[in-house]
Amino acid sequence: MSDKIFMHYDAAALDLQFCIGERDEWDKYEPKYKSSSARARRTFTGARYNIPYGDSPNERLDIFPAPSTMAPVVIYVHGGYWRSGDMALWRFVSLGVVGNDVTLVLPTYDIGRDIRVGIIVEQVRKAFAWTVDNIADYGGDPAQISVSGHSAGGQLAAMLLTTDWGTRGYARAPIRSATLIGGLFDLEPIRLCRHLRDDYGLDLNADEVATLSPYRLTPQVNCPVTVVVGAEETQEYRRSSRLLATAWQKRQVAVTFEEFEKHHHFSIIFELADPQSRLSKMVCGLPGPRAERPAPTRETEGP
Repeated sequence: MSDKIFMHYDAAALDLQFCIGERDEWDKYEPKYKSSSARARRTFTGARYNIPYGDSPNERLDIFPAPSTMAPVVIYVHGGYWRSGDMALWRFVSLGVVGNDVTLVLPTYDIGRDIRVGIIVEQVRKAFAWTVDNIADYGGDPAQISVSGHSAGGQLAAMLLTTDWGTRGYARAPIRSATLIGGLFDLEPIRLCRHLRDDYGLDLNADEVATLSPYRLTPQVNCPVTVVVGAEETQEYRRSSRLLATAWQKRQVAVTFEEFEKHHHFSIIFELADPQSRLSKMVCGLPGPRAERPAPTRETEGP
């Protein structure tokens, strides 16, 4: 019998929790993302692309302005295990956001085997600060910013909520809501995962796990938080989302948790191509039909 390395998983079983491309139909959904992102570019002719928010070549963001002026804003952070992709693949998110008369900011960040996750967290913080300072020039309201992210982007968006913005020159962080989708909020199994270490070069240490796992941290921003995950995602993805919701509820955060039926990791995010979907309404901080469920309290943290 193989040795257990995390909870009830041996190394091979833990790999299967995060090696999800074939399981969750990446080859089916990637072309849908690309075609819908191309449609978004054709639809929103006033969008601005590759605006620098910092000095690194990859510190760039896209802005898809809403039809209205001084519109609410969503900052959406893409995933890719902190090692792949940029915002171009995820421009379809604008279909669901701008379709609700909300401005979308879509940042990207440095990727590569030599880039520590903490560096990326700081870059996303920089993109948020740039948005607060500049979004009014693009028709957005800096007092009405919501944040969202998927997969590794869920962790990055969550870290915005754990930031003490007062020490960064902001009296308060104008985050009105957060929607965290299929995120990675416990980095200990990520640290132990052979697949992510060998194939992605994701080499976390114990200090990074302690300081960059959102469930271990106390939010510094007081806003409603929605944590969603596909009901057909792997056990670890679902555990991580439940763990965050439970931990933050215990810290008196207004958290709503929900598993989306009939969705896995790559199908759930494609809901954001539809402005009428429940997930699009959630991300935009708009009212809509939703099942309000408290987060379960029995979830374990692991060893």
